[in-house]
Amino acid sequence: MFKAYSKLIKDKSDFKDSIIELQHDTHKALVIAVVVLALIGHFIVGILQPGNLILVWGITLFIVVFGWISLVLSKERIQVAQVIWLISLLLYLLLVIYLLKTPEFAYLFALLPFIAVISLGPVGGIAMEVSVTLLTILLFRAPIAPSFREVNDIVIVIGGLITGIIGWVAGNTLITVADWSLYGMEQARKNMEEARSHRGQMTALLKDLDLAYYRLERANSTLIAAYKQVDQAEQFKGEFITRVSHEMRTPLNLIAGYSELILSSPENYGGVELPGPYRGDINSIYTSSQHLLSVVDDILDLARVEVGKLVLTREWVDLSALIQEAADMMRDYLSAKKLELQIHIDGNIKQVLIDRLRIRQVLLNLLVNAARFTDRGIIRIMTQSNEKEVIVRVTDTGRGIAAEIIPKIFDEFRTTAEPGSAWHTGSGLGLPISKRFIELHKGKMGVESALMQGSTFWFSLPYTEINPLQETIEPTAETRYLDSMRKLISPVKNDYAIVLIAEDPRTVSTLKHYLGEYNIIHAHDYKEGFAKAQESKAIALVVNIHEDIPSPPGDLLVIRCPLPDYQKDARAIGAIDFLMKPVSPQQLIKSIQGVGGSVERILVVDDDLETVKLFQRMLYTYLREGNCLDAYNGLEALQVLRTTRVDLVLLDISMPEMDGYQVLYEMKSDPSLASIPVILLSGLVQDNTGQLEGMVQIEKQGGFNLGQVVQTVEAVLSVLVPSWRLPASTVSTPEVELVE
Repeated sequence: MFKAYSKLIKDKSDFKDSIIELQHDTHKALVIAVVVLALIGHFIVGILQPGNLILVWGITLFIVVFGWISLVLSKERIQVAQVIWLISLLLYLLLVIYLLKTPEFAYLFALLPFIAVISLGPVGGIAMEVSVTLLTILLFRAPIAPSFREVNDIVIVIGGLITGIIGWVAGNTLITVADWSLYGMEQARKNMEEARSHRGQMTALLKDLDLAYYRLERANSTLIAAYKQVDQAEQFKGEFITRVSHEMRTPLNLIAGYSELILSSPENYGGVELPGPYRGDINSIYTSSQHLLSVVDDILDLARVEVGKLVLTREWVDLSALIQEAADMMRDYLSAKKLELQIHIDGNIKQVLIDRLRIRQVLLNLLVNAARFTDRGIIRIMTQSNEKEVIVRVTDTGRGIAAEIIPKIFDEFRTTAEPGSAWHTGSGLGLPISKRFIELHKGKMGVESALMQGSTFWFSLPYTEINPLQETIEPTAETRYLDSMRKLISPVKNDYAIVLIAEDPRTVSTLKHYLGEYNIIHAHDYKEGFAKAQESKAIALVVNIHEDIPSPPGDLLVIRCPLPDYQKDARAIGAIDFLMKPVSPQQLIKSIQGVGGSVERILVVDDDLETVKLFQRMLYTYLREGNCLDAYNGLEALQVLRTTRVDLVLLDISMPEMDGYQVLYEMKSDPSLASIPVILLSGLVQDNTGQLEGMVQIEKQGGFNLGQVVQTVEAVLSVLVPSWRLPASTVSTPEVELVE
């Protein structure tokens, strides 16, 4: 098997040492096996032929010495050792046959081809078979050969051939097994190398993952910081809305209030008529104050839009009529500038579900801008309708807009003094707010213009083909909640009436503002509410969670939730009413008349001197002279109350040192002052930012199906689960209960 092993060594060069070791082990096993068998045979011969004991030991020494020599040589030259070993076996058998006179040992020649094939391969086996055949002929056929007639030389030759073939088959099998083993070893080595490589890659990947995790942690920290900044920004916006409302609207309301009072109620000034020039100047003051109030409202609207607190009151509107209405409001102004107004309405235009007031404001803003920057020519309003939307275009022949200004035309406070591009000589909020209003309607707004070639501002409003109950009007959390709640209500063929049980009519106004697509019906108690619900076929009954009412008849949906009740809240702390500034003379007189009894002396408490004077002027004809007292802080008010009899107190809530709530508490703690009625005043803008205590509970006698429960839970989670926008310390766990 010499060539076979050589081929293995060549083909499996990576396993050369292993293959050589395999050859050495095979040769060693053969030598030891033959030597051991020889020793056993010699022992038996020594017993049978005691007279030949010396020859037996000599032959034994011969086979042992050559076996040892072969084993020594096999460590360095395995092939040479195998050849020497085979030759020594031939000589050993010849010595045994002739010296010990044992011709029967000649049959062992038949094993030599087998050993040769195992050691040296097929070529060695053939060479040994030839050698055995020649030796057999010389030993048993030659004339000089001794006569060993009891030995059949043909059997030896044939036996050698057979054992050689067996050895060749066994050798090939051994080679195949060795090849498979080596192949398996090679695959194992490759797998080990791949595993080692993969382990290295995994180690590198783990390092990369550690680095990525570290970077992710850093990114999370940065994101949390950014979220906190956004949260602070939203808080600042809320504070901005409150501060603007309190600090700017108060003096502006005074200007507008005094101007209106002078112009419309001269009886409050002793019936003295003002000269014409004075009235004209005061009218200009009143008009300017209204303009400033409009600017402040624009700023507040923009802030509310950005924080998602501006709610649209939608209704089905004939857009062509709304366009005509806005155009009629602008005709006098356009005529004064000698501008022609043209209106082209698409005959296929359909009704749209929009906030009439907001879209009219958009139209007026576009018309005012067009007229402001058009010195001569035409202003044209055109509509274009398709299956999905209606597009309104306002085109003028004015100065146009430079290309570099167009991308910034909808930016807030975009003003410039450059000739031909000063598109915002006012507050710079008209176009940005208009764009926000259109986007709240799911529409788009844009501009097409070139310098000195006129401009076209356009906006689109999508047609609403779905049921208003299923429409998303506002992309805010509050509106998503309302939309999800509406899915619980099965559509009916009526005006979608909702009965609201509340004592304060202002609560109804608040809900109408946010639920404009519903018909809100007011009821003062549950009996009246049940009757109106049955009469109007209402889809739901809304009641304050703190009110205890029996279960309604039928399967009417009942929503119990905390509701704002300004009058009740005022009464809860000891006041009789609550008025929001600016207060008109009619509102003030009506609230005073609601006190009951005779009201002859009133104390006005407000930290703003001009506000106090305005209330005194409103009460000029209602009270006798000297019966309208004033105080400018809480401590001064308590001193006046303890020294002078007063029938009513008009008490402002926001004052330094001691606010209105503290004054009211001190009055209720003093038996001599506790019976004096108080009307609270506030200049803060009431919005949907306040916290209302209590749970939201929805009940229906017929029960809820699983889909309705799942949708309700989803709606609650999408709105009330605390998020990054709300600090954890300010969030309370919401309570929502479904009751059958």
